Amino acid sequence: MRRSGPAQRRLASAAVASPPLLGAQACIDDLNNKLAGLIANAELLSQMVDGDAAERVDRLIHCAWQAARVVEKLDRITTQTLR
Repeated sequence: MRRSGPAQRRLASAAVASPPLLGAQACIDDLNNKLAGLIANAELLSQMVDGDAAERVDRLIHCAWQAARVVEKLDRITTQTLR
């Protein structure tokens, strides 16, 4: 998920003061994008399989959503720190 507008300007202005946090923010954005791809593909896969395989895919989707919530928390922490 790419940032734009006021949030992007805040991050850019913080670049001089906090390069490590900006690096962390870039990793958070990258991880968010990868998790979105994982969830989307797993949801498609869940429609293609049944039985035990479907249950495993559902568990994968659940875990990916849990990971996305952790990334969201990290995003809030870094965004608050950069303000």
